[in-house]
Amino acid sequence: MASNFGGVASTYVLLYILSACARTSGEFPDFGVIQDIAADIQKKLRSYLDRATGFDVIQKIYEAETRSLDLQELNGDLLVKEMAANLSKKLEEKSEALKIEDVAYVDSKNINSSDPAFQFDEKFLQVVGYENSSIHIPVEIYKGNIDILNGLAWTSRLDEQWKKNLEEDPHLLWQYFGSQTGLMRNYPANIWIEDPNIPDLYDVRRRPWYTQGISSPKDMLILVDTRYYTLKKTFVQANHWNKQILRDFVSQLTSKDMASYIAAFEFAFEEFKKLDELQNRTNGLGAMCNKVIMFLTDGGTEMPEEVFEKYNSNQTVRIFSYAVGPTANPVAAVRWIACNNKGFFYRIPAMGAIRSTVQKHVSAFHSVLGELDRDVEYSDQYLDQFTFHKFLSHGLAESQTQDAYWTYLYTDNLGLGLMTTVTMPVYNRTLDAANQTILGVMGTDITLLEMEEFTKTQKLGPNGYVLSINTNGYILIHPDLKAKKHLDNTTRIYHYTEIAGTTFSLAVVTPTYTELYFAGRTEDIPLERGLRSLQLGDSAVLLAPWNYCPHFELPENATEFDEFIDFLLNNASDCDKTLLQHLFTDGNVTKQMESTWEDVYLSEDNGIFAFIIGTNGGLTRIYPANASQLMEEYKDLWNTQYYRRSFDYNHWIYTAPYSDTAISTNTSMPLVLASRAIQIKVNNKVYIPAGKISPIVMVMVLG
Repeated sequence: MASNFGGVASTYVLLYILSACARTSGEFPDFGVIQDIAADIQKKLRSYLDRATGFDVIQKIYEAETRSLDLQELNGDLLVKEMAANLSKKLEEKSEALKIEDVAYVDSKNINSSDPAFQFDEKFLQVVGYENSSIHIPVEIYKGNIDILNGLAWTSRLDEQWKKNLEEDPHLLWQYFGSQTGLMRNYPANIWIEDPNIPDLYDVRRRPWYTQGISSPKDMLILVDTRYYTLKKTFVQANHWNKQILRDFVSQLTSKDMASYIAAFEFAFEEFKKLDELQNRTNGLGAMCNKVIMFLTDGGTEMPEEVFEKYNSNQTVRIFSYAVGPTANPVAAVRWIACNNKGFFYRIPAMGAIRSTVQKHVSAFHSVLGELDRDVEYSDQYLDQFTFHKFLSHGLAESQTQDAYWTYLYTDNLGLGLMTTVTMPVYNRTLDAANQTILGVMGTDITLLEMEEFTKTQKLGPNGYVLSINTNGYILIHPDLKAKKHLDNTTRIYHYTEIAGTTFSLAVVTPTYTELYFAGRTEDIPLERGLRSLQLGDSAVLLAPWNYCPHFELPENATEFDEFIDFLLNNASDCDKTLLQHLFTDGNVTKQMESTWEDVYLSEDNGIFAFIIGTNGGLTRIYPANASQLMEEYKDLWNTQYYRRSFDYNHWIYTAPYSDTAISTNTSMPLVLASRAIQIKVNNKVYIPAGKISPIVMVMVLG
């Protein structure tokens, strides 16, 4: 069976029709004739498949069975709120692991892999040690530096807290702390893998999760001293696409003539004025918090005092100014602009100084935005980087804010799959201390798989799904994070809500036909009877790799399948009752088809290779049993295209294997999957319990 399906079958059918018409009339038929022939073939195929596969029989069995089922109407709004609450609770547990009341030195670069305290761990896919955390210090920082030694001392107490966190949540992955001095403490301890040919340039302060962790919400306008350009006529979200537009724009800038600071700042404040008016008319547009102007220039003498008095007398918009380049141009005015607007002035003498400049004051830049409104004299004394850094962090430490921040989804470099990181800034809370600063950022990871455990989609059917997206358009949850492979014209309904305590929203997406879902039975099927329906007989059974039982991983082959049966005999009470009853229901219903299939299979040479039923309970039944290998790689029904396509159309769907080479005369004819969903009306609501699938030999279809 080929693993990819395409439109080969329909192409062969069309060629067959055209060639037949050409032989009889000698002329190419018009479109109406072709349509009539195609409709006739479709009608005959449907009649033949309905009869030969026993479609009407299985439909009637399921209709009778619905009287014993508890079928609930799907309420998308209620369901998405329930999912969001569960996910919020789980994410809050991850955030709680970062909160510390108080903040053995194991160098991750010098760990001996043969140390018995370090063992390979399946959860991390590498060697780790749970006795201690490990330390990474950037190569350019002296390990004996007093700030590093102090950091090592006070962060050592984190180990005890991290161990407690792991006891409370065994699914926790990495827990780590990055300090403002560059030190990174990671638990459990791991070996830092280095390439001898590449210098270790890792610095925690440059990592996205660290810089995002110390960020605060802000509306920012960037002014660049160059000839006249306007990139955007309004504020836009700082998402990936807009950032790329900005990069492309900046790469084309050229310098020309003398800039007018007055005109530039008038333009900037007018844009903020327009934004304020929009925010008053709309809910949630922009950050609705801090306002910042980034001002980059090579120097100048113009002092726009009247502009600031008119627009920014209360200093609600803060200005950060940068003198760019090695020029000898005067910068006193540039410094004054920043210092008189609650901002900061800094020099960037060359391209090579950009990274170090940003690294030195990135935390200061973000932390100043949280400074409480109070009378402060912003003067040249704050030009000292260390003094300025202490001062800027003071505001957020005083305000006692400690909000968790969730990063966008990314692929773990160590093979743990897609994940997100939750971070939280850590501040010095000592109110009388002279150095109230940001100390660093705490972080921990959570994988996409773990999050999806709290957004179960069994109620949604194979074509319903859950997605989550943040305010900047980054996707947190989406099936495969890619578009569906088949196209349809089915209307989808979106139900969405916020996930409390995060910047994300959650949505449940369902087709209009998903109206009822299996919630249980009026009377449970006894365990022994349910298990008999799953055991091998004239037909074979495959199960989707779903989490029927939390403590048992569904086996991959038939031999181990018996182990699952044995596990259920002794541990069924530990399993998901609704999933098991759904599975037993489908097992009992589909097993009744064996006699019907046997009569058809033995009485006619009808070109049918096998009979298959796939169900929403995760069961696939194949007759005869020796044809089960045909469907082995497609047993996860909800992830197969032919099964999902069947639900979108109320007729037979044909799926052919794709091949870009000619079929040899010595090659067995490929199989076409003909599939159709079973639809049942219950109180005028649609219930789709299963899809009927029959692989048929292509030559029988075309002949």
